[in-house]
Amino acid sequence: MNNLYKDIFTRQSCRRYSLEKLNQNLLDNINDKLDDLNTIHNTNLNINLVEKYDINSMLDGYIGNIGKIDAPYYLILSNEETKKGYIDTGYSGELVLLYLKSLGLGSCWIGANFSSEKIKKQFGISNKVLSLISFGKPNGNLDRDPSNAKRKDISDILINQEIQEKFQPIIETIRLAPSAINNQPWRVLIDKRDISLYLANPNVVKKIVLKNLNYIDMGIAIKQLEIALNYFEYDFEIVKKAQKELKDLSHILTFRLKE
Repeated sequence: MNNLYKDIFTRQSCRRYSLEKLNQNLLDNINDKLDDLNTIHNTNLNINLVEKYDINSMLDGYIGNIGKIDAPYYLILSNEETKKGYIDTGYSGELVLLYLKSLGLGSCWIGANFSSEKIKKQFGISNKVLSLISFGKPNGNLDRDPSNAKRKDISDILINQEIQEKFQPIIETIRLAPSAINNQPWRVLIDKRDISLYLANPNVVKKIVLKNLNYIDMGIAIKQLEIALNYFEYDFEIVKKAQKELKDLSHILTFRLKE
C-alpha cells in the first residue's frame, strides 16, 4: 500500500507501448489481482484481460484511427449502467492501474471510442462495457514529475478553501487523479473529521461529451483518497448516506475519520 501511495504521484497515462508480450506468470498474477478486487457499492463489476488482436477491430474514433493507443493488452471493465456502477468501475480500476505501475507497466484509461455492443458480443459479456484500460511495457518514461501534471490548484477543489497542513498530502492525491478530458470534477469539503467528496455538476456541453464518465472519475478519486488515508494510518469509515447538498455539487460519499 505504501508503494501505491507513492505511485499516485509518479504514475502518468501511457499512450505509447512496446508491443512485446508479457510472460504468462506475470499475466497470471494480474488475473489473480482482478479476481480479488472489492467495490464500494457491491455492484457486479467484471474485468476481462484480452490481447491486442482480440480488440482492435472494436476500437474506433480517436482510439481506432489517428492517434490511436496501440497497446499489447487491454482490460474490459463491464458493470451495471448506474451511477454506482460507474463509481465502482473507477474505484476498482484505479487500483488495477496503480498495481500495473508497481509491476513496471504503463496503462491508460479509455472511456470512449469503442463499441460496447461489439465487445459484449465477442466476449460474451452481459453488462455494458463502461471503460477500457490499455496496458503493457511502456515505450518511453514510466514515471512523471508530479509538478508537471496539468491540474487545478488545490484551492480550486476545496469547497471551504482552507486545509490543515496534515491533510495537504492526502488531498493532493485527489488533485493528481486522472479524469476524462482532464475535467477534474472532484470537490472536497473538510468538516472536522469528515472528508466529503462532491461532484461538480457538468454544464450542458460537458454532460453531452462526458455522459457518465465523471462518475468513473469520482471512483478514481475515492480509491486514491483511501490509499492515502491508509498510508498515513488513519482509521476511518465510509459513509454513503447523502450529506448536505451544495449549489451545483452532488455529494458522492464521505470518509469519516475515527479518533
